[in-house]
Amino acid sequence: MKLFEAQWGAKGPIAVVALGLFSIASLAQAHAMVRSVSIAEGATLTAAPPNLVIVFDHDAGLGSVRLTTASGEVVPLAFTPPRAMGKTFTIPLPRLEADRYKIEWRVIAQDGHVMAAGVNFVISGASPTLTSAPLPKPKRL
Repeated sequence: MKLFEAQWGAKGPIAVVALGLFSIASLAQAHAMVRSVSIAEGATLTAAPPNLVIVFDHDAGLGSVRLTTASGEVVPLAFTPPRAMGKTFTIPLPRLEADRYKIEWRVIAQDGHVMAAGVNFVISGASPTLTSAPLPKPKRL
C-alpha cells in the first residue's frame, strides 16, 4: 500500500478497487448469458413447437445444438449453426413422438469462452380435451 500511496497519494487504494471492479464488469459483459428460451425447463407439451428460440444478452456464436430422447437416442435436426454471431437463434424442431427430451447447445462468447446449457422437456402426445358435465335439468318454479 505504501507504494500506491507514494505514487497515487491517499486515492491509491480506491483506484485499485475501482480498476478491479471495472475488470470484473468487463469480463461479465463478455460472457453471453441466456436471456430466454422458448421452451421452459421441465415443460410438458402436447406437441413439439415448430422452433426452439434462444435469446442471449450479448452476441454469441452458436457452436452446436443436440436433441436427445430420455434413452439417449440422438434426434436429427435440420439445422446448421450460422457462422455469424448473434443474440437470437431459431432452431427448427422435427415432429416429436411422446417422450422426454433434452436439447443442449454450446455457444462461444465474444471473449472466446465456451458455454453449454440445455432444457429438459416432455412431449405428452395427448391433446387437451374439454370435458363438460351434463347440464342439470331445469326446475319448474
